[in-house]
Amino acid sequence: MSKRKETMPIGKKKRVKKTSESDCNTAEKEDDFEEEKEEQQQKDELASKITNTKANTTVIDYFTIKPLQSAIDHIRKTICSNITEFKFNKTRVRPINMINEIPQDSQTILYWMSRDQRVQDNWAMLYAQRLAIKQQLPLHVAFCLVPTFLAAPLRAYRFMLKGLREVEKECQQLNIIFHLLMGKAENVLPKFVEDNKVGTIITDFSPLRVPRQWVDNVGKKITKIPVVQVDAHNVVPCWHASPKLEYGARTIRTKLHKHMNEFFTEYPPVIKHPHSSTTHLEMKAIDWQTADDSLQVDRTVNEVSWATPGYTGGIAQLESFINERIMSFGTSRNDPTKNALSNLSPWLHYGQISPQRALLIVAKLRSKYKEACDEYIEETFVRRELSDNYCFYQNDYDNINGAWDWAKKTLNDHRKDKRTYEYSRDDLEYARTTDKLWNAAQIQMIKEGKMHGFLRMYWAKKILEWTKTPEEAIEISIYLNDKYNLDGRDPNGYVGIMWSICGIHDQGWRERPVFGKIRYMNYDGCKRKFDIIMSVDNHEELQKFIDLNEHYRTYLDEHSNSRPDGRKFHENRSIQILEKFLQHSYGSSMIRFGNTTVICSITGQLAKPSLKSLRSGFIQTVVLLPRTQAWSTYGRRQQIINENLTLSQHLLDIIHKSKLVNLEDLCIEEGKWVWCLQIDFQCLNNDGNLFDSCLFALNVALRHTYLPTVKIDIDTQKPLVYTKELKRFEYNQQQEPLCCTIAIYEHKQEYQYLIDPTLEEENIAKTILHYVLLKNDQICLIHKTSGTPFSIEKFHECYSLARQYIVELRSTLNQ
Repeated sequence: MSKRKETMPIGKKKRVKKTSESDCNTAEKEDDFEEEKEEQQQKDELASKITNTKANTTVIDYFTIKPLQSAIDHIRKTICSNITEFKFNKTRVRPINMINEIPQDSQTILYWMSRDQRVQDNWAMLYAQRLAIKQQLPLHVAFCLVPTFLAAPLRAYRFMLKGLREVEKECQQLNIIFHLLMGKAENVLPKFVEDNKVGTIITDFSPLRVPRQWVDNVGKKITKIPVVQVDAHNVVPCWHASPKLEYGARTIRTKLHKHMNEFFTEYPPVIKHPHSSTTHLEMKAIDWQTADDSLQVDRTVNEVSWATPGYTGGIAQLESFINERIMSFGTSRNDPTKNALSNLSPWLHYGQISPQRALLIVAKLRSKYKEACDEYIEETFVRRELSDNYCFYQNDYDNINGAWDWAKKTLNDHRKDKRTYEYSRDDLEYARTTDKLWNAAQIQMIKEGKMHGFLRMYWAKKILEWTKTPEEAIEISIYLNDKYNLDGRDPNGYVGIMWSICGIHDQGWRERPVFGKIRYMNYDGCKRKFDIIMSVDNHEELQKFIDLNEHYRTYLDEHSNSRPDGRKFHENRSIQILEKFLQHSYGSSMIRFGNTTVICSITGQLAKPSLKSLRSGFIQTVVLLPRTQAWSTYGRRQQIINENLTLSQHLLDIIHKSKLVNLEDLCIEEGKWVWCLQIDFQCLNNDGNLFDSCLFALNVALRHTYLPTVKIDIDTQKPLVYTKELKRFEYNQQQEPLCCTIAIYEHKQEYQYLIDPTLEEENIAKTILHYVLLKNDQICLIHKTSGTPFSIEKFHECYSLARQYIVELRSTLNQ
């Protein structure tokens, strides 16, 4: 399918605006009221059409049978007895590998479940059963569990896995075999297909890059049977709704309106499958605990109590919405102090309930709650499918390159504007800003895994205002949203952030500092819209959650010899090494310890020797942290500058004490010229254990350091540097000092020793010990931060751990 990106459509009449300072995210009024009226008329017509489709004008009534789940089950059975009697719209289906024939020796049909994790109300599952019945074959369902996905934490995975357990149970009742396969689909499905003689793979649709790559890779590896995709998430299939990137809600709304009659229907039931598998009795029960243990995720972000995962929990939430809150949705949905939202986004995100089912039910209430139903239809139908359209046709949906040209220009024009406040990612993550409303929203997200829809806009726009660049604002917003919100890693989330920061699906407004022409929101405007004090008070009790020490202690209480990132206490993070990283330095390296990334650069210049030592050169060391981590407040800036100076001095002391570099080897001509080596450590990301990272990076860089040849001109006695004649720098490789950092954490009156600590672990540690050892295990330096007094026995215990750790480091260095 051809894809093209659009900026503002040619010939579109420009809106003329007049502006005012009177509202929070603008009281900017348009002179062209006819255009606004036309858009409202579009919304009204679409909502009316949804309400009056054939699916909703029959005798079907969702409200005479209780509970709602029973009513839905009853309605499906009134539509038809099974999918073969239903006129399935094949426009929902598209081929992936262009193979059309099912092999005659096929023994099963496979639904590869991914985005839409439910049995009923699932067009992909229905199509798979339709094909299986037609071919008189058993039906299998497989979900491929990867150990990590776009920074999803334990909270997200547990919500998903509990929903999948409900899927497994329902499949058993319907004579459908459910498999949980461990690993990427491209690695595990080919063998599964071969072992089970699968005739066709049906999968569902996601517009995001990673899931689309999974599907593409499977399509390339599976070459003998058809692989097809069904859009089971959108009412109108994404590729059918529009063949291009849409500019906004107004442009896609008319296209969705056009296809309503074709796609907005009731669902037939997934029935007990009439064809059994011969391997049914041989199947081993799924070990869900092993699946949980295999996850390589952040385990500090725990589950939430307000949301029950799975189809049953999602339908219960929908029922509470239509019974208790929908009457307030039209007037109070933008007020965080009112309980008016549907709160369905987690279940919609994981595909545990169908958006189309929610729309079918809500549409039945339009005669009673017209404004509320119209707004819900706009959000759940138009805006959701607009988000899928954006992520499908715009590959840069999560960075500034995905913005319209006018937005990129205005953000670049204001890139260097002075920020009133600058906050680091840590400050923002743990709600350490001067804005109590913003802090309350962030705290709610951390504790509850959700944030009120109106505050999501305010939250992202303030991040743009408080960070150095729009790129950093997007990166931090996505990081926080994906880490804490249950509905993170979703097209709606990416588009919401891009709307707030880059003006996607919006227009230019009155120009302001930092924002440029991006729509503006501020605290005073929010005060005029709702009771900010009540909103803040509602979440102040959650502030204690931000106490990292308490958070970590709670985790250790629940886990034995396990850290929140999944490592054991004495286990280090993975190490990545890139040699000769910088072209214009004499020696360089880039090292990653987990997420801590350091570049070591060795350069040099000629200098006159000291009068005290005419044959000795010089070495200077400088450690630099990224500005975003150091510069939010003056106090923290000074603290980190002091820490940098201390670390720089420690590294220089280690070079001298270990005799790693003989200063006399830097002499060019005694008493006249020597080398002054400049060793810079640029920290691109500090996630703890910076000492070990810097020293390791230095050793790697020294192994690949070459100095230019220097000759003294006989006539002028000036040095001549021959940069193309390089000579390997000889240093004392027999020493090679390496460091082991140990964070000492006191838990239940006992000390826990954490090797290779993260920044969070360093922040909550009672004491931090640094052991620097040479190749013969001789101690070069021991440094202890202030804190808990330490006995000689404890020092020996830590020294033993340090020796084991440094042996592993040397092995990695020598590889």
